[in-house]
Amino acid sequence: MAELTKEYFDQKLDTLVTKTDLDQKLGNLVTKTALDQQTEELKTHISDKTEELARMVKEGFDGVDRQLGEIVEMLDVRKDVAKLKQQMFEIRHALKLND
Repeated sequence: MAELTKEYFDQKLDTLVTKTDLDQKLGNLVTKTALDQQTEELKTHISDKTEELARMVKEGFDGVDRQLGEIVEMLDVRKDVAKLKQQMFEIRHALKLND
């Protein structure tokens, strides 16, 4: 039968996990509180960035709408056509042309 000696116990105890080993391994783990805090910070950050993106998109579309309005105004020839029709009518009337 094997003799129970101090060396035998020392060998077996050396293979067991110690509190120091656990502290080193667990020290790198994140607590639930820290995760909750980090989650809230991420939610706030995402919310802020979403609002910023929405503002940027709105400003972009406002600029495009303004530019399109200016282009439509420049290309809108209805007033000019109406004016030319009136002038043509007056010319024909003055020349006594009937069509």
